[in-house]
Formats: sequence, C-alpha cells, structure tokens
Amino acid sequence: MEGKDSTSIRDAGDRPQTYSSPKIIERRRRILEETRKVIAEQGITALSMNEIGQRAGVAKRTLYNAFQTRERMIAAAIQEYFDDFVTRISYASEP
Repeated sequence: MEGKDSTSIRDAGDRPQTYSSPKIIERRRRILEETRKVIAEQGITALSMNEIGQRAGVAKRTLYNAFQTRERMIAAAIQEYFDDFVTRISYASEP
C-alpha cells in the first residue's frame, strides 16, 4: 500500500515494511533525526536507546518495536541520510 504519504523501509534480509500513517511516519522521522544528532554530538558509542527515546518523545519499547536493536536504528538513520544525500547529487553525465 505505497502511496504519496507512505514510507517504505527494508532491514537487511527482511521484507519491506510500509508505513502510511502520518503519525507513524512523523514519529519515525523524529527518532532517526535524533539518532543522527546524537551520533554527530557524542559519537555512536555514546548513543543509548533511553536518550533517543527521551529526545524523540517516545517510549524505549517503541524504539525496540520499530527497529529491534540499537544497531538497526543506527543503520536506518545513516541509510536514510545517505539516500537523501544521493538524491541531491547533480550529475553532469549519466551516473
């Protein structure tokens, strides 16, 4: 059920999960944004699920339900940043 307002994610080896609820999409965006901020401010080793939950305004259990592990959450945050970065590259010739 992919549409204009849906977000699709794929974890390594898993089938894609599609979210179409604006509330869920916004929550996921906040979580990944705060994850990237903590990585930039303190480094990956200092990142904790408790801090991300507090900063994003969600329960720690929500983070585990959405991403299963701290490492998957970090990977999703980095992948989303990379995907956005790649879309902004302008090519002079065919990529």
